[in-house]
Amino acid sequence: MAIIQAAPHKERIDKIITRWLKRHLQRLGAEVDLNQLNSLVEDKDMLAENLENWAQQERQEGEKLGIEKTARNLLKLEC
Repeated sequence: MAIIQAAPHKERIDKIITRWLKRHLQRLGAEVDLNQLNSLVEDKDMLAENLENWAQQERQEGEKLGIEKTARNLLKLEC
């Protein structure tokens, strides 16, 4: 944020990076609502909250998959 704010064309840079980040997260399949995100500089708290929620969802999904894989491996051992 500090680099963007110090840049001579900060509004344009902020707009470009914000648009790129939204597209990148969408391509990753992030299930976060970034429709109202217009500026990394102005909306950094909203972005941080959305990213934290997404990270938590990803952790939970990873734990679920890990538990399922462990259960399948245990069933294979018993057979």
